[in-house]
Amino acid sequence: MKKKKEGIFYLMIGVGIILFDQMTKWLAFSKISGTYTVTSWLTFRLILNRGFAFGMFNSSDTIPFLLITASIIIITLIISAAAYIGFLNNYLIVGELLIISGSLSNLIDRFVHHGVVDFIQLSCKGWLWPVFNLADCCIILGVILILLVQKFR
Repeated sequence: MKKKKEGIFYLMIGVGIILFDQMTKWLAFSKISGTYTVTSWLTFRLILNRGFAFGMFNSSDTIPFLLITASIIIITLIISAAAYIGFLNNYLIVGELLIISGSLSNLIDRFVHHGVVDFIQLSCKGWLWPVFNLADCCIILGVILILLVQKFR
């Protein structure tokens, strides 16, 4: 019974992350036109990323988009399987949960908008970070958590 409650808890967190990310993307779509500067280091700029992380392999062509989307689905399934095995073996799977939730939210964008909705851009002293979204933050934080857990396991 404890395992079932823990599984439901993880599921609720994952769904919450996806819903929150989708809500921020909906707000970006409905409120941002062009570029909106918040501070000297934070700008909102709506883009549709059909590529991979940080806009790599961004292309308007259908074949690269489908190949990247298929790759993301496969990677998400592999991480999901690893998370399930970890869950059954009583490992902390917060990192995996963050990656899976972020990936699923970005996959929703790929199917609904035919690209990932990115809208947050950071800058520092003229250096611009690629435009990203909250799901991307979850994915990166998840990878960092997994690496930390591996280092101290």
